[in-house]
Amino acid sequence: LNGLASSPHNISHNFVHYGKHLRRLDSYSLQETYEFLNTFTKVLFVRDPMERLVSAFRDKFEHPNIYYHPVFGKAILKKYRTNASAEALSTGAGVSFREFVHYLLDPEKPVGMDIHWEPTSRLCSPC
Repeated sequence: LNGLASSPHNISHNFVHYGKHLRRLDSYSLQETYEFLNTFTKVLFVRDPMERLVSAFRDKFEHPNIYYHPVFGKAILKKYRTNASAEALSTGAGVSFREFVHYLLDPEKPVGMDIHWEPTSRLCSPC
């Protein structure tokens, strides 16, 4: 944590997602990038897929969300909820985990995937 927090529990959501404390590879010069990729040992850590799915659902659908409810919630409710209320269809709030799973397994999804639940193998191909 490099002295920025005494515990991982003290790190806020905004600090992790919007802080400028870690440099991305694309922030280095092309020469430095090539040197890193050719000489550093690379490691990839991934979460348990089910834990990742449940976490994404809880973060994006259990609490008010100004992006995920209108974009994904509305489409999920329209396609997978029989007799959805007008309010649910207008807000996208209230998606159940069962409806979310139906969406994930549907080969003809009403909206595309998102990095929070896209299989890691499609986001990163280290081999």
